[in-house]
Amino acid sequence: MQVRIDEQALGVTATGFVKFVADTPGTRGLDGFHFYFEVAVEATTMKLEGFSLRLTIPIESTAGEVIAVPASALSLSTDGTSRIRVECGGALEYVAVKPGLSADGFVTVTPIAGALKPSELVVVGVEHPSDNPSNN
Repeated sequence: MQVRIDEQALGVTATGFVKFVADTPGTRGLDGFHFYFEVAVEATTMKLEGFSLRLTIPIESTAGEVIAVPASALSLSTDGTSRIRVECGGALEYVAVKPGLSADGFVTVTPIAGALKPSELVVVGVEHPSDNPSNN
């Protein structure tokens, strides 16, 4: 995979490619939540070792239009499947979904059963009566 490398303060820009990705997280001194990987850097005007750099790796993009919801709309049910809560005719109902790509705080979702419409409203938070000062 291609990698874009930059460091704005130094004006460094470079390109490279992912050379190696560990099979499991926690290898080579990393914690159990991060994967070790190596990037082969193409020719640059200066050495990049010892600098804090930003690496951008384009992973995927959608092939067309998708339904996306705010990431905060996703929750897990007790069986481990992802779901969103949708307003349907004045009532709220859960819809099991398969999450996909995420970017800028949104996640693409595909319903596991049934259908979702682009104009449907989803719940992203719940107001508790104790959170509303007028109820005190």
